[in-house]
Order: sequence, then structure tokens, then C-alpha cells
Amino acid sequence: MIHDIEPRIFNNNFENKKAESKDLFLSYDGDTVLVREDKDKLWYPSFSDFKNEYPHLIDNSQFLFTIDDINYYLVEKKGLDTVKGWGYISTNRFRSEIKYWRSFAGVVGWQLNRWYENHRFCSKCGKEMKRSEKERMLYCESCGFQVYPTISPCVIVAVHNGDRLLLTKYAGRAYTNYALIAGFAEIGESLEQTVIREVKEEVGLDVKKFKIL
Repeated sequence: MIHDIEPRIFNNNFENKKAESKDLFLSYDGDTVLVREDKDKLWYPSFSDFKNEYPHLIDNSQFLFTIDDINYYLVEKKGLDTVKGWGYISTNRFRSEIKYWRSFAGVVGWQLNRWYENHRFCSKCGKEMKRSEKERMLYCESCGFQVYPTISPCVIVAVHNGDRLLLTKYAGRAYTNYALIAGFAEIGESLEQTVIREVKEEVGLDVKKFKIL
């Protein structure tokens, strides 16, 4: 699975620190991510790669996380594909990257980027949200409302009959490949209950015994 990045170590601790030129940054434009075009792997940019064309890019970056000793930051500026050798590609590329840790970095950054973009304004009073310097949190100076990154627990289920594996294919979806049964947990539902419900809803089977891996 994409989160299995050992022996590399993912550190999600929030730090309020300035980026350095050697640090990497993630830039998204919708469902696309900025990478080096002439590489056969997900090669993310460093601030040094853009210091000539965008010398102040580093000043407006948001710390995200580290993987081993590599710091990752988020930048909101669009149109960075004007720099030769860099371009935006579909985030579907995360599915085919062999080095899981590269995909993992891109996916986590993508989720945080959407969280920041979706909470620019307070949902209670409509004023602009501010970023906390102490933790990964947004707050409203006007009414005091606070919001943290949203986590959506889900399950992926492998239903098998001997050496045969049951796969599904969704109709009317952009992703047209076969996939395992999967779904999000509902409010008040345990993950075990989610497994039973999703298998029943998607393929009509009653699950009575399963093992959590």
C-alpha cells in the first residue's frame, strides 16, 4: 500500500520554520502536481530550482512534513510550469510510482493543499482564516472558530475464493480500472461494520468472517 514507505520515516509533526533552498516544495493546480518532465519518477522541485525565476517563492511557503531528512513545503502560486523542464501532471500518476514514498509525499501534500484551499474563509462568519504558528490549524480572528485537517477513515476489502480475488469496476467514474471493494466509514460506524456494509452494498455478499491486516 502507498503508506508502506519503510525504511523511510514519515514525520508529520508540525513545525513553524522557514524553508531553505535545498528543501522541496509541492505545487498543485487542481488535480495536477508539479514535477520534472524529463524524469521517469516523481521528481519534486526544490526552491533552488526556482530561485532565478521566482526568488521570493520560498518566502510564502507553508511547512508540511518531513520524510527522513527531507523537508516538504507547500506553495500556492500557480503557473510554475513556465520554468523550463517542469510541468503539471495528473495526480493519477501517484498510482503508478514504484517508489511508494514519493507517491505518499504527493498524496499527503495534495490532501493538505485541498484542506487549505477549502478553508480560506470562516464557515461561521465568512471572514478570512489565519494560519496558526503553533500547530496545523486555521482560526478566525473575528469569531474565534478553529478548524483542523479533516480525516476520513475508510476500508479496502479483499474478498477471495481460494486463489481468486473479487474485483469491482465502477460505472460512470473517471477511474476505469478494476479495484478492490472500498468505502468510507459512516458516522458512528466501526471499521468492522463498514466492511460488512460496503461488501453488501457493492456486491451483495453477506460477510460473516474476515481478518484485519
